Amino acid sequence: MEGFMEMVKAKLILLLAASVLLGGCEPRMTWEKHVIDGHMTGVTAVTGTDFSPSLGIADTVYHAPNGRVFDCGSTPVVARLMIDAQPGMAFLKEVLAWSPLEMRKGYPESVLGNWASDALMQGVSTVTGRKVDAGFINLGGIRVDMPKGAVMLDDIVSMFPFRNNMCYIRLKGSDIRYVLDQMCRRAVLAAGGVRFVSRDGKASDITIGGEPFDDDREYGVAAIDFILDGGDGISLARNARELIDTGVRLMDWMVPYVKSLQASGNYVESHLDGRFTVE
Repeated sequence: MEGFMEMVKAKLILLLAASVLLGGCEPRMTWEKHVIDGHMTGVTAVTGTDFSPSLGIADTVYHAPNGRVFDCGSTPVVARLMIDAQPGMAFLKEVLAWSPLEMRKGYPESVLGNWASDALMQGVSTVTGRKVDAGFINLGGIRVDMPKGAVMLDDIVSMFPFRNNMCYIRLKGSDIRYVLDQMCRRAVLAAGGVRFVSRDGKASDITIGGEPFDDDREYGVAAIDFILDGGDGISLARNARELIDTGVRLMDWMVPYVKSLQASGNYVESHLDGRFTVE
């Protein structure tokens, strides 16, 4: 799949470059910026096996969903390439579950950040059999929002596209405090299992699992390997008392996890609970 997408990207780049060099219908060298919202063509995200209502029809010309006809330049060629690619991507349109609300990531706390960090904690606990008290995931590792309505395989693959393994780390409370202090200064992480207040750039009023925080106690932490040793400036494993790389990619856990929600009659949902506030 990755090789296929790289091939599509490469062809797109070559076609766009050729269009600029050859000039399409009229030679020109200007650039315009447009929001990718379908306002020029009426194109929408493909959600089934009938591609034409979403993408239009391309033969020698391109008939866009909104009725516009493009008969020159790179548009018909690129449209035909994208439409031809759809059968190979149809498996990504499988509906895994249902989300009653759109969820987005953000700082200091967000619904999607809460959902992702809580799911990561559950995943690491399930795979390792260890008690997990807290969980951290970098916001940059969550690439797209959770849509309202049908949640497709495409959504989860796009949300967690990187080859990040789930990991278990056993840390002293003082090392967790250091990470929470970093969160107070920088919009980098989402956290689960913890509750704290950012006050003057420091983490205060910390609880873990609803219990008072202890700098000298050891806690089980879920994370992805990207933030173990410097990713986004976070080095969770620098003083690890124990480290387990599960070898399980986050996306490979999330897909069956989301499916299991649907199978058990549950929605994909989360909420703000005041776990991270700034004063």
